Amino acid sequence: MNTLIINRYVNAIVKLDKKTINSIIENLRSLNNLHLNSQQFKDIINSYLHCNKKLEFVLSCIPKSDKKTTNLISLMADKNRLNLLPTLYKQLKLRIDKDNGIYEGEIYSNIDLSAKDIKEYEKKLSDKLKVKLSLKVVKSKFDGIKVEIADLGMSVILSKTATKQKIINHILKGIGV
Repeated sequence: MNTLIINRYVNAIVKLDKKTINSIIENLRSLNNLHLNSQQFKDIINSYLHCNKKLEFVLSCIPKSDKKTTNLISLMADKNRLNLLPTLYKQLKLRIDKDNGIYEGEIYSNIDLSAKDIKEYEKKLSDKLKVKLSLKVVKSKFDGIKVEIADLGMSVILSKTATKQKIINHILKGIGV
């Protein structure tokens, strides 16, 4: 049910002009950061306070609120949907990025990668996939490098163990064993 509601908001927002969309995204980003970092913010949003009190609080948390953002948040407060703000931000950002051909991915590795290496992976994968790609490193116990781009349903794995095994099999096949 919440997915349908969020999709309605997203569809309405993407019909606006680019400047307004960017303003709404920035305001939702600041609210999302508050939601992630402030227990007080979460408590107030999820409390049984009157919607006007919640609305007043949320609007006071936005550094540069414009009319469209205020109207959006007012509507969500009237419908008691302020708890959907983080989901709205994520879905709206995904939609805008997808429309612009921008994707985010993760590099899982136990190897320390330099910023130069990450930029090189981004460039090569971007050129290959013909999209704009942004990668972030996630430290893991994976023995090698795994690049995952969830929105494209793509995963590239370079495992030390698998590579060693393939080399051994290739050598054994070459000598006839």
